[in-house]
Amino acid sequence: MGTKRLGLARIEALIENLKRELAFGGGTMVGIGWKTEVLVGSATDKSLVAADNGTCWIVDTASAGQIFKLPTPAAGLRFRFICQDTDSNDIVITATSDGASAANIMAGQFIVNGAHVNAVSKDLLTLGASTNNHTAGDWVECWCDGTNWWATGMATVAASLTLA
Repeated sequence: MGTKRLGLARIEALIENLKRELAFGGGTMVGIGWKTEVLVGSATDKSLVAADNGTCWIVDTASAGQIFKLPTPAAGLRFRFICQDTDSNDIVITATSDGASAANIMAGQFIVNGAHVNAVSKDLLTLGASTNNHTAGDWVECWCDGTNWWATGMATVAASLTLA
């Protein structure tokens, strides 16, 4: 091996052009963006796993709703869900204790049509509840502390975001 040193500009260029994920063995990085996935609603369950951590799901429900099942709780898991369109097909997010079975382990604080809404010990979060259409840009984030799921978000139409 040579003794040639790499300058900061070269290292920066190599990192910026990296085309894969890096595993840091449990290290924490600050200021990391979200992975983004666009999903067309299929009216079938999308069971999330720990490997999906940090994903922002942009959900197109023009033709069908979408059901998400959160994974088995583990500290640090986080997901974001954004409505791509305005319609009445629901986006349902299910809190689970094992990745499959619904469990009342979700709590949240939300702004819905300008009003503060909170809920505790729930298992289903619905965007576009019943006939209350969700609006393009409505969003929810879910974070896990290892035991419970904590959610926050915003919705434009009154009663279009519910926890049950």
